[in-house]
Amino acid sequence: MWSWASESLRRVRPIGPLTAAFVLVAGLYSLATPVFEAPDEIQHFYYVKYIVEERRLPVQGPEGWNTWAQEGNQPPLYYVLAAPLAAPVDLSDTDEVLWLNPQANVGNPLQPGNKNRVVHRDEERFPYRGTVLAVHLIRLLSVALGAGTVYFTYLLARELLPGRRSLSLVAAALVGFNPQFCFISGAVSNDNLVTFLTAVSLFLSVRYLLGRLGRRGVALWGLVLGLAALSKVSGLLLLAVALGAILAAAWSRRSPLPSLLADAGLLLGLWALVAGWWYLRNWFLYGEPTGTSAMIAVAGERTTPVSWPAFLHELRGLRISYWGVLGWFNILAWPWLYRVADALGLLALAGLLLGAWWSRRRLLNDARPLAALALVAWAALMAVSLLFWTTQTFGSQGRLLFPASPALAVLSVLGWSHLPVVGRRGWAFGLLAAGLAVLAVATPFVYIRPAYARPPILTEAEVPPEARIAPPLDHAERIRLLGREVRPSEVHPGDWVEVVLYWQCLQPMDYDYNLFIRLLGYREEVIAQVDSYPGAGTYPTSLWQPGQVIRDRYRVQVSPIARVPVVAKVDIGFYDRWSMAGLPSHDPQGQPMSGVIGTVKVTPNRTEPAPEPTYLLGGAIGLAQYEVSDTTLTPGGQLFVSLTWQSVRPVQEDYTVFLHLEGPKGVVAQNDRPPLSGYYPTSAWSPGDLVPDRMRLLVGARVPEGTYRLVAGLYRLQDGARLPVTAPDGTPVGDHIPLGEIRIVRKP
Repeated sequence: MWSWASESLRRVRPIGPLTAAFVLVAGLYSLATPVFEAPDEIQHFYYVKYIVEERRLPVQGPEGWNTWAQEGNQPPLYYVLAAPLAAPVDLSDTDEVLWLNPQANVGNPLQPGNKNRVVHRDEERFPYRGTVLAVHLIRLLSVALGAGTVYFTYLLARELLPGRRSLSLVAAALVGFNPQFCFISGAVSNDNLVTFLTAVSLFLSVRYLLGRLGRRGVALWGLVLGLAALSKVSGLLLLAVALGAILAAAWSRRSPLPSLLADAGLLLGLWALVAGWWYLRNWFLYGEPTGTSAMIAVAGERTTPVSWPAFLHELRGLRISYWGVLGWFNILAWPWLYRVADALGLLALAGLLLGAWWSRRRLLNDARPLAALALVAWAALMAVSLLFWTTQTFGSQGRLLFPASPALAVLSVLGWSHLPVVGRRGWAFGLLAAGLAVLAVATPFVYIRPAYARPPILTEAEVPPEARIAPPLDHAERIRLLGREVRPSEVHPGDWVEVVLYWQCLQPMDYDYNLFIRLLGYREEVIAQVDSYPGAGTYPTSLWQPGQVIRDRYRVQVSPIARVPVVAKVDIGFYDRWSMAGLPSHDPQGQPMSGVIGTVKVTPNRTEPAPEPTYLLGGAIGLAQYEVSDTTLTPGGQLFVSLTWQSVRPVQEDYTVFLHLEGPKGVVAQNDRPPLSGYYPTSAWSPGDLVPDRMRLLVGARVPEGTYRLVAGLYRLQDGARLPVTAPDGTPVGDHIPLGEIRIVRKP
């Protein structure tokens, strides 16, 4: 009756341990990932909550923009299956659990910190209650569906690789131990249901092509296709593959037309019976059967065509997120894995092409190559549909390709098996599966848990002595900064600076203040900044307990276009996010204090050797080059002089630059100030530094006509002592550098 079912049950023994291992690993992801920290898990859960509370399906519109959002017109099967799990649970705390992090780095895996979309309280810990319990119960459904996908991937591989049970296990492992697949399988997401039903449908398609699926099997196939179309819109595409499989089987077996029509009619009829009502509903509600126009209206429509560079960028994101971009698309896992996967994918493609060449004469007449072509067609159809979706809206993520993962895994193993060297080494396949399993098990501990961990809580005595500041810096008598660490001491534009802050909570707070950390460069320009709840988004101030000492670590990136060189100030403080009013900072006695807690030297990325200086001052500082804007001025005019200083050896003092215009009776115009107006003092210079400094010289309106000398140099402000100047050949030239002559003339 159901011969394939009984045969499948006999195959459970080899795949059973691997499926059980997957359940344990995916369950680990489910426990390690805090609630609502998977892509769109918030919206998926609110869909379920709506069904539980309203006992009807949502209709896309303004009501759901802040709850189910773009997911409100998704096909309902996953949510209907999840609703009985959430129904017995008190969901009145959902809005309280959903404490959004306003600075969350959603979709930006390269930014450190603020990985948490949601702020998590201690109440979320085991034993689970309320919304948290409901989320974990629904995640168990997702784990079960993921296990079903692994199981049917194995059965699918057995059909195409008869007698190669080990390769079939490898195909199942490629799906089940993909870190991204484990992550989504441990989350509330309808991707899990459509992927499972896709694996079942592909298995039935291959069975049909191999002539091993009777009329009742075709009926089951139609039911599965209908259920897939009720799981996600992408499940609709399976119908095209199924009809193509029926036509291909009829061609290869020369089946009579009545048999072809009977199978196609049975399949289409059952599909329409199961799923047709949903697409008719969409037609009446949204004016088109899939409802994607309503989804795009909420998710955001592309207003301009996708450019080629933008497409390649999104393609890269799609590729890496197929294997491991966790959280809200903001946690990169095992970056090297993407390159390994690329290499293995190219090998698989080469093997498939080689196999196709060997079997070219029987490609369209042999059932097994036809079955492989069906998998290729499904993978290509998924890729094309995702490309089309990318042209409509944003959000091309690897999980959207998971319905193709059973086919991709089987095709990969099939391709490797055709390679002359690899195909004969079964241990290589086993090593690949084992390595992937190790990565899958390690990912929650190496990437997921640390991303959402709160900062360490210390005692005051545990603050490192070298980090302490005296006096401490208080903020409105609520928060005290006991210490700080800033490293490294010198960076270049585009580099990262690590800032560690040691806070002490002085009193309970019922408000969540925002922390800012910024680097102030030339003329107080902000050249790096982070705004965040403390704990890099995980530990808002309303959760702090009096007396706690919190070690708070951040990384801030210097702007690639920052004006350098400069000694940047590290400035910190708290503010009200709504009013933008800052908390006053003062010492413990109430005296106002600056929020500047340290400095970082920012210097250019030097790619060429420094030139030889034209003049040397005090044997330590050279003038590499200079440029004068004019040689003729009128009284009341101005002159611009660009001086490029060069550090030859370190100096311990801060010298002042003088720029003088001298005549027979002395100085008629001058500009004296530290290099770069004090933002890069000479005591901070390192050998090899080039310091470009542009100075302005104003000529008074009463300066008489004549020829004047323009000179520059350096002196010590305390006593006015100038640094002696020597020419490149070592000849002393006095205490100033001659920059040329300037003529002052009256206007005619």
